Amino acid sequence: YDGRYWTMWKLPMFGCTEASQVLVELGEAKKAYPNAFIRIIGFDNTRQVQCISFIAAKPKGV
Repeated sequence: YDGRYWTMWKLPMFGCTEASQVLVELGEAKKAYPNAFIRIIGFDNTRQVQCISFIAAKPKGV
């Protein structure tokens, strides 16, 4: 099971209404972990399901 799990950067951003807030966190995560894949996941709080997931950053040379 090595490499199958992702760790969370911080607590979920419940109530986030501005994309700029997400971009700030993405920038901080990239600075802290420059050699890591960074994935962003979005949830629909009404249906309580994941509605989007994508790789936002990847290590150089990959």
